[in-house]
Amino acid sequence: MIAQVKNCLICKRKSTLSVVLAIPNDLFIPGHNNSELFLCVQCLSIKKIIDSHLSLTSGEKHFVKGTQKFISLYEYWSDWTVNISPVQTDNHNSVNLLKPWNSFSFATGQYNFKSKKDALAVMKDYRNEYKKNFHILSFKTYQDILFNVTHALLREMLPIGKMQLTIVKDPVHGQTKLVNWARFEHVQLFLKEINNYY
Repeated sequence: MIAQVKNCLICKRKSTLSVVLAIPNDLFIPGHNNSELFLCVQCLSIKKIIDSHLSLTSGEKHFVKGTQKFISLYEYWSDWTVNISPVQTDNHNSVNLLKPWNSFSFATGQYNFKSKKDALAVMKDYRNEYKKNFHILSFKTYQDILFNVTHALLREMLPIGKMQLTIVKDPVHGQTKLVNWARFEHVQLFLKEINNYY
């Protein structure tokens, strides 16, 4: 949908703007609030590039009392997120091989839970241990993951390999390394401003 509005929400450029959902449909959690943003073509392309690196895990199927059921667990993930807090090496534990979620039967969906609540507790336990051992981050809201990604890109906090090896297809600048893309003036402006609208 195109609208004739004077200024882009982010860069304030006078242009024909696109009206887009603040949270793309494929990343939207039902029951949350969503709004519309008025963005110029360049700001919209930056948002689309960032959104394409976010994914949403809505849940998993597991057996509960012999019946396979979907257990909701909405989490956002991205390879552009970083753990901002310092890593405590003493919190790094070896994976507990005796836990039911670490068994082959759980991995293949054959573990039989007594209730959905039990399944959810085990799913959370699995994720917490996985995050602790491998420093993987997940987020409960789009706003949280967007903030983390923009923060990481602005401060170039991602591993140097990821910054150098990730290729971004930008409509203005063409194919460029993530490290260079994040330094472009318009991208910097977008990364600094976008979180003010969530």
